[in-house]
Amino acid sequence: MIKCKLTGNEGKAVKAHIIPKSFYEFKLFDNEPYHVIGSDPNIKSKRSPMGLYDKTILTAEGESCFLNYDNYAYQLLFNDFFQFQKIIDQGQLIGYKKDAYDYSALKLFCLSVLWRGHHSSNEFFSKIKLGPHEEVIKKMILTGNAKKADDYSVFITKWKEEESFHIFLDPHKFKIEGISYYRIYLGKFFITIKVDKRESLGVIRKVQLSDKESLKIVCQKQNKSKAFVLMEKIGTKHFSKE
Repeated sequence: MIKCKLTGNEGKAVKAHIIPKSFYEFKLFDNEPYHVIGSDPNIKSKRSPMGLYDKTILTAEGESCFLNYDNYAYQLLFNDFFQFQKIIDQGQLIGYKKDAYDYSALKLFCLSVLWRGHHSSNEFFSKIKLGPHEEVIKKMILTGNAKKADDYSVFITKWKEEESFHIFLDPHKFKIEGISYYRIYLGKFFITIKVDKRESLGVIRKVQLSDKESLKIVCQKQNKSKAFVLMEKIGTKHFSKE
């Protein structure tokens, strides 16, 4: 029995996936499981066909609060992605957009993954420390209130390459123009969440989730990213020993 960190009620602990299991089950190559690797090259990478879960966070009651958010995000980003329009600039694919989507469900999905990571005892999520933001985000999840676009703003990026790495890097905190964000990798996508009272600046404001505008997903070349360099460095070290 545990005290559910979401509802506050006692009950039997469940194996709560931090990143929903469905995001790991999507395969770009046959019979190749995803890998999760930490940014510390001394930590051995792990195959993770079933994803990372934690039995210290939620009861079945608490886990059920995430079900609609998780299902919606998977349906939208994987099963229904063909409905997105490509955004082309000077002959180059720079992103995708979709006019109609459920702003609250998608944003609360992203925030719920961040919240789950904060509470996880798994070292993979140890860099997520929400402090006083935890209580605010928990209330947003429980009430279904995603608030305004600038409140814990979120933007989503998709790796441009179809055959991208099957690797989940550990989430990390960083700053853009002095404003704090967390980045969480979801296979062929990654999400960036502002955890700061200040508003995002510049182009980020144009691509963040909003209930008043189309959903925009930015494209980024994996082989041009800092994440790729890190994945290549760590991945080569670990996978060569398998």
